[in-house]
Amino acid sequence: MRNLRALVLVLAVAAAGTTLMPPAGASVPEPTGTIAFVWANFAFTTEEIATIQADGKKQKKLTNEEGFDVSPAYSPDGRRIAFTSSRSMPPGYQGEPRFYSELYVMDADGSNVQQITFSEGLTDFQPAWSPDGRRIVIARGPGTPPPPDHLTAPTDLWIIDLASGQERQLTDSAETWEGFADWSPDGRRIAFEGDLAEPGNDDVYTIGVDGGGLQRLTSRPGFDGDPRYSPDGQSIAFDSDRSGNLDVFVMRTDGTNTRQLTDHPNDDGIPGYSPDGQFIAFYSERDGTPIPGTPFRAPDIFWMRADGTQQTNLTKSPGVFEFDANWQPPLTPSMRS
Repeated sequence: MRNLRALVLVLAVAAAGTTLMPPAGASVPEPTGTIAFVWANFAFTTEEIATIQADGKKQKKLTNEEGFDVSPAYSPDGRRIAFTSSRSMPPGYQGEPRFYSELYVMDADGSNVQQITFSEGLTDFQPAWSPDGRRIVIARGPGTPPPPDHLTAPTDLWIIDLASGQERQLTDSAETWEGFADWSPDGRRIAFEGDLAEPGNDDVYTIGVDGGGLQRLTSRPGFDGDPRYSPDGQSIAFDSDRSGNLDVFVMRTDGTNTRQLTDHPNDDGIPGYSPDGQFIAFYSERDGTPIPGTPFRAPDIFWMRADGTQQTNLTKSPGVFEFDANWQPPLTPSMRS
């Protein structure tokens, strides 16, 4: 199994040069705001969306449903959270692995939950919002067990228009998988993880919102994935096993000037920028409880400065899994149609 994220999903169903970085030596304040993440108990019998303040205070769960609630993503106005859940799994699926999920949206306090997709028998997962808050890109695939060493069966990216409900397929590759998408701040491109060039070997790609202009940004043996744009659109943070295990890296949006931000013998992954671009949240196993029978540890949520310094354990929660961190943007007038 290539990294902890694969283990997390399998258990769940059986997440350079930025101009916003300060000059060297400049004073940077401590991070602020709220971070959403996935909280799972050690047995993976419950997975919920939770939040915590960037100072480590006021941790709370927003969901409490049978099945799993994962992949939280704040809307650009900071007022809603998109996520995926198996809560609507049809009764016929009971007793079988939960390879089934739909897209939901709720208010940032966990209220007003709305189901967005109704793709019975499929997996809709890993949402990301367009900068105008009107669309969400998801990964969609069949609700069948994945092949060995894969997160899911082959998947494609789809764009959902929230006002009309219209769905548009963005990628169309029957034998490969695309997921963990992120929308560029200018709204023109979508970064994602996929194995288009070599099935089973994931790399970071970008594609135009119209489906054109596919560009491969990484091209090495091994794993590169979980891309996230910096708020200024100049850089992409991602994780990679090129250092020997999973670590967080950053590169320019054309794939050049790659720099390693974390360097620890335990996995670090799934990065996400703070709204001001000064910090990156990520998961790390370094302090976690060992998982019996595996080389992995249960991860905590960490943050670091965007240059990789001051890596700090935010959640400090032994015996549970915490991952898929997403930073809340400042609240602005609602973007709802």
